[in-house]
Amino acid sequence: MKTNSIIVTLFVSIVLISCGHQSEEQIFSSGDLRITYRPETGTATLSRNGILLLDQWQAAYVWQGDTIFSSDYKKHSFSSRPVSDELGEGTVYEITHKRKGIPDLTQRFFAYAGNDNLFIETELTSDTEIASNYMSPLKATVLGGEWQNQENKMLFVPFDNDCWVQYDVLPAGQGLSYETTAVFHPESRAGFVIGSIEHDRWKTGIRTSGKDGILDGLEIFGGVSSALTRDTLPHGEVKGLRVKSPKIMLGFFDDWRNGMEEFARTNSLIAPAPEWEQGTPFGWNSWGSIQTKINLNNAKEVSDFFKTELQPRHFENDGTVYIGLDSYWDNFSDTQLKEFADYCHANGQKAGIYWAPFVDWAKNPDRKVEGSPENRYKDIYLYAHGKQQELDGAWAVDPTHPATKRRIDHYIGRFKKAGFDYIKIDFLTHGAMEADSHYDPNVTTGIQAYNEGMRYLNETINGQFYITMAISPLFPSNYAHSRRIACDAFAGMSDTEYTLNGLSYGWWLGNAYRYNDPDHLVLQQKNETEGENRARLTSGVITGIYMLGDDLSAAGSSSAKQRVQNLATNAAVADIARIGKSFRPVYGYKPSEKKRAESLFMLEQDECMYLAAFNFTDRPQSLAIPARLLNLNDEKEERGYTELWSGRKGKIGNDTLHINVPGKDVALLKIDR
Repeated sequence: MKTNSIIVTLFVSIVLISCGHQSEEQIFSSGDLRITYRPETGTATLSRNGILLLDQWQAAYVWQGDTIFSSDYKKHSFSSRPVSDELGEGTVYEITHKRKGIPDLTQRFFAYAGNDNLFIETELTSDTEIASNYMSPLKATVLGGEWQNQENKMLFVPFDNDCWVQYDVLPAGQGLSYETTAVFHPESRAGFVIGSIEHDRWKTGIRTSGKDGILDGLEIFGGVSSALTRDTLPHGEVKGLRVKSPKIMLGFFDDWRNGMEEFARTNSLIAPAPEWEQGTPFGWNSWGSIQTKINLNNAKEVSDFFKTELQPRHFENDGTVYIGLDSYWDNFSDTQLKEFADYCHANGQKAGIYWAPFVDWAKNPDRKVEGSPENRYKDIYLYAHGKQQELDGAWAVDPTHPATKRRIDHYIGRFKKAGFDYIKIDFLTHGAMEADSHYDPNVTTGIQAYNEGMRYLNETINGQFYITMAISPLFPSNYAHSRRIACDAFAGMSDTEYTLNGLSYGWWLGNAYRYNDPDHLVLQQKNETEGENRARLTSGVITGIYMLGDDLSAAGSSSAKQRVQNLATNAAVADIARIGKSFRPVYGYKPSEKKRAESLFMLEQDECMYLAAFNFTDRPQSLAIPARLLNLNDEKEERGYTELWSGRKGKIGNDTLHINVPGKDVALLKIDR
């Protein structure tokens, strides 16, 4: 539940004056939240339960090299009108600021019936073209209440999942987060969630200031550009007679985890992921072990292994698995690609393929563009300071160029003709990099170009493939069924912990995409123990889609195959994967946790709840978990549970769950309701 009901309805406290200017305060209020606007200063305050939370709330933007604030204006007018959009029906309240010689500035506050969150945006208007690369609907001083606490934490959310960047929890006031953040107290979990729900033109940043966990400043703005957005140029300018900021959600929650899930669901209303009714994908990807050595023969052998050894023993969903070719599928001829897809179909499987639409790995400027031979690659690169932009060893390609689109036609046409059913698209951040210019003159920002390219890719696919995104921006979420929750992860406890960092602080993305993607699960790469392999497989099962990665061809090791047969055929574990929902962290950040991932995750179901307890250390751990954290603190004196890997059964009292987890291993419990 929320700690309050925010902006269900709003009222204006003063009758509006027709001349469009007045000096009295304007109060927008609902329940225990109140916004007070002061025309004499051009600023607002936000209070809750009589406690001032935000002061000196201003809107700001950059125009012609200057930063202009709402407090710089002299005239202010107030109005309201009905609103009906993807978020529902309600009222939008507007404060319009005017001053000669600069664009008009309008602040908007949205109230939707049945929605407890506050939504805000700003817009600039003028008779002549405006250009701005920074717009902030909220730039304020933070005061009062629980936010003046030295233990407050801020969630760092990365812009993308490239270069093994990780989520983090920082002392409040010490960070720049991308697209969204939560500021919360780690013990009570109470906090606020703020973030952008529109990702069409702006990359959004949230900056906090403060010291020792005490927050004193909050700013959310469209126009962030940094090394973590993979940019060497400033954010591009958004231009027009009307220039609007991203729309922002701001909510206060008694559990920040609920807030992040609601934020993701709100994004899915604005830009919903493609429809999918065929259940959680189970399958295999060639990059885990075979990698560059993939060919028609060993790919067929993997398909046969799944047909004979895994599909009859619970590793399937509705009788289906996906056998996926990753990079180096170009070892195949077009005839062989079709032969492979047909072979999978004959084995009761679906065939997967891989492609990176916005990169050139060859880095050969004079090479002809596939599908558009009249163009050379030098025509379609994204340049910065007149030079090609390199990331991850590849040069970025302009998503708006007609030759890039013909290239998409070429490759997707090949995949369709061969009969593929699934595609993994990769290195998408390249298409969102800021550039000197784009082919389409109406595109002036990196994320705007990315949207144009992804829209074209989706239109070309036309619903014929399941789509999973690997390296990619966090948002928007409407171009794929699933997105990888982290960068490459292969085998062993360190990669499990890395994947679980993404689950610890990004599980909520499963409410925006259909599924989270934990990457393929390799069970034997070096000398992993049985416990490490159980933990690795569990990390995937509790995250989202269920893809294996070992070499299961004839040349693969017998020990790897045996491990896959022993672990991936556990029926009770496969049943969890079929649910297709990400587990959420039990603690929502545990202060004593030394790792950058939590070790306890839970998923509530109607008749049971599941708990995964990981031990990242070499030594056995005895855990005592308060039942209240698992939402089990009812009148029931005891309840039963089953540890799903071993089949061991036990009992839980109504106050504490005691479990033992061996070193570098996992316990996966199904607990009776």
